Amino acid sequence: MDITFSPPKSPKPTREQLFVKSPNHDCILENQRELNAIQNHQEYVHEKAEKGFFDYQNARDKNKKVKDERNEEHVEREMEYENEMERAGKNREKYLDTIKQKGMTDVEHSKEVVEKLKSDKEQFPQH
Repeated sequence: MDITFSPPKSPKPTREQLFVKSPNHDCILENQRELNAIQNHQEYVHEKAEKGFFDYQNARDKNKKVKDERNEEHVEREMEYENEMERAGKNREKYLDTIKQKGMTDVEHSKEVVEKLKSDKEQFPQH
């Protein structure tokens, strides 16, 4: 299949004619640039707003996480404090019991000594 083109009817343009722009050319480009600038600005503002929202959400989640950790630490400390108080109470009772036992043995010993002295006094009266 042979395709043949008809010869051009208008003369070839000169070099100067090729560099001449249409009168609408600048307006079209200017309008296109303005539209692109507006779109770019809208995208930029949208991205900034989205980033701000995500930053806010991340900060809120982080604060909640830190608050929960602190709350857990507070509960753990409170439990440790209660356990220590319980243990201290038991140790205090043991300490008081040992002191009572020592006191009782001392009292028993002193009673024995007094009884022995009384018996010695009766056996060996002094003049």
